[in-house]
Amino acid sequence: MKIVFALLALSLFSLAHAQNSAKRWDARLAIGGGTYPYLQDNGGHFLQLSIFAPEYVETAYNGEVLYQTNNKKIKVGLAIAYTKVQQYHLSGFNWSGASDPAYLLATRKIAVLMPAFNYTYLLRKKSQVYSEVCLGTAIVKYETYKTGTAEHSVDPAFQCTFLGYRLGTKIGLFTEVGYGYKGILQLGVSGKF
Repeated sequence: MKIVFALLALSLFSLAHAQNSAKRWDARLAIGGGTYPYLQDNGGHFLQLSIFAPEYVETAYNGEVLYQTNNKKIKVGLAIAYTKVQQYHLSGFNWSGASDPAYLLATRKIAVLMPAFNYTYLLRKKSQVYSEVCLGTAIVKYETYKTGTAEHSVDPAFQCTFLGYRLGTKIGLFTEVGYGYKGILQLGVSGKF
């Protein structure tokens, strides 16, 4: 946990220092799929079609603010993410032979705050190829509707983006492939200022 706080402090220091200089900022908003919490709940079946297994439904949004350091290939920043995983009981036949309607069993809501380190491999005027590592904290709320209980926890969070691609100058589109709390696949919009 001390490492997480040290990384958070380093990111906040970098952001505060950056406001007094003329460096470039990169703000991103994205939707993701196949987040770590979803894969935990769904037994690791990211590619399972909802037609065959609609008992788990995922909603994942994330945002990020990155600051370009003196080395143009390195950016540091802060990533936030929100994921909601809902588990449904599917309609079907119960033991008496009567139809059993679908209903919501449980919901897990996760809010994540992670310092981010981004390294750009290929830097062109209109495109970038990069990787990213994030490590932080997740605040989790798990609600079960059958018993009406709610549990809260604070867990470690991570994201390893193996390959990211951004296309555009000031306003651009990006996609990322990775593993963690932001998802296996992300698509989003990015703005530099």
